[in-house]
Amino acid sequence: MITVTDRLDMVLLAWVALPLGMKAIWIAAIVATIIFVVQTVMIFTDDDEDAVTDVLNGDGNLLVFRNLFIFVAGAGWSFIIMSDLLKPMWNGIFSVLFGLIFVVLMSGIFNSLIKMQRARTVNHGAEVVGYKGKVLVPVPSANQGKGRVWVSVKGVVSEYDAITLGEDELAEGASIIVLNLVDDKTLEVKRIRLVSDIDA
Repeated sequence: MITVTDRLDMVLLAWVALPLGMKAIWIAAIVATIIFVVQTVMIFTDDDEDAVTDVLNGDGNLLVFRNLFIFVAGAGWSFIIMSDLLKPMWNGIFSVLFGLIFVVLMSGIFNSLIKMQRARTVNHGAEVVGYKGKVLVPVPSANQGKGRVWVSVKGVVSEYDAITLGEDELAEGASIIVLNLVDDKTLEVKRIRLVSDIDA
């Protein structure tokens, strides 16, 4: 019976037997894949929309590095998988082409995620109109700046930037109702004093 230790010894021997160039490709592929996975996880777990958009869309150096990691991961694993089937020269050409195709494919997927994220933000923002909440950070009067509010929509509490067109500042803890969606992250709100104010 082969034990775990025996399997580890076999893996270690196989690693030692690899040429230096193949070891470098293995390391590059693994590191690039880990970075790629971390960036992908950030897309689904980061609550900061701007940070998520940077990871998805990127610009300048961020875009170059993101595509570089995708290319190295795709080309590296392609070279490793095809190393027993193709001669080194043809394998290198095939892997470079596969890496480029992988970059284009993943960029398309990321762009689709951007559109989906923006659509969800807009749709959710539209849903909050007419719902009530509380002021977290004072909202300056007469649209002179932004504050911060939370709004409860169907039992789910979310935070938004907020403005008010009223003449009075909305103090922390004040009850508010959402009047309008200014942009993807900003709401127009007003303070609730009386029931008649809600219908005004």
